Parts: sequence; structure tokens; C-alpha cells
Amino acid sequence: MRDYDPTTGRYMQADPLGLVDGASIYGYALQNPGRYVDPRGELTITDAVHSLIKQGKDVTKGSMFEEWLRLERAYQQWQAGLPECPCEVEFVVDYSGETWRGLRPMGRRENSYHPGANLFSMISQANDFGAGVQCVYNSDGTLVLPSQHREVVRGNMQDRSGAIDRYSPELTNPTSIVKHLQHDVVPYDLAGELNRFDEYFTVRPLFPNQ
Repeated sequence: MRDYDPTTGRYMQADPLGLVDGASIYGYALQNPGRYVDPRGELTITDAVHSLIKQGKDVTKGSMFEEWLRLERAYQQWQAGLPECPCEVEFVVDYSGETWRGLRPMGRRENSYHPGANLFSMISQANDFGAGVQCVYNSDGTLVLPSQHREVVRGNMQDRSGAIDRYSPELTNPTSIVKHLQHDVVPYDLAGELNRFDEYFTVRPLFPNQ
């Protein structure tokens, strides 16, 4: 157990797992307790590990993922107001605006998580919680749906489709990228390693309002 100091908005003891959850080993609720609450530390895979240890349960890759799923289902408010991915797009249309950041070809690093040639990505503007939707499209403008295009890459299963992100990454904002890695990429990687994407998409649906 760690003690929380409300005057600083931080834990008084260091994270026993070290820096695996970010640069701050004393952080609580993303260092912004005035805006976010995290009464049980239910924000990342690392917090799922903390929860398992607190409950006296074995920590395995499977139990980490199952605990993360449980914690995710208990806190879904951050998905409020997220748009649904259009089923089709036209490449001659400029989608940049209040809802979307625009349609663009996916880079090499992005394609490592969404394997396949000629994929395009459209990311929504972040909502009040910093969350967003990433939509992935084929070269014909059709939406890539979960379970339609999966393959093994570097020994792990990968899914070409997009999903909602707890923290929508902005290339010009390193902090958002770090949060995206912690809250979205790590759980995604674990789901791929365990071949449990179907369960992953129950808490990170491509169509969040349905």
C-alpha cells in the first residue's frame, strides 16, 4: 500500500515497480487530480499488476490482461462523445475539421501495428478526456474492421483495424505519445501476444457509441 498526499497530488512512496508506468514513480491520476480521479489505480497494465498483487493473486500475462479488462469495464466514462468511424471515405474529400484531423497515409511505424500495404488513417479530435478514435482504411476507402485482417508479425498477432484510444496521440505532443503507449499500445500488444483481440475490442470498440 502507498500513502497519497492530497497537498501535492502525488503518492508519498515510490512505485514498487519502478519506471514501467512512466517517468514519475510518485504520480497519481496523471498528475492532474483536480481533473481525473483514480481511486484504485485503474489506468494501465501496470496498475492491473498492482491490483493483482494487492489481492494476493498470481501475476501472469493472462491474469494481467484479465484484470486490465475488468478495470477498463469499470471505468468507461472517458469514451463519452467519441465519433463513429465512417464506413467509407473518399480520398478527394478534406475531412479536417472539428471532428477529424484528416485522412493521411500511414507511416512505417504505424504500419507495424496495422500490417498491410496502402493503409490510411483518420484520427478524431480528442474529447474532454483526451481520448480519440483511430480509423484505418484500405486503399479503396473501405474501413478495416476488427477480425477482418489479422496476421502474425514478429511472433505476435496483429490486427489491422483501428480502435478508440484512451489517449489520442499527437505527433507534436510527446506527453500524449507517452500516455498513448502506456494506456493503449501496451494493452494492445498484450492482447496480440495472447491472441485475445476479441476481448480487447469489447472495451476499445471501433464504434464506441453502439
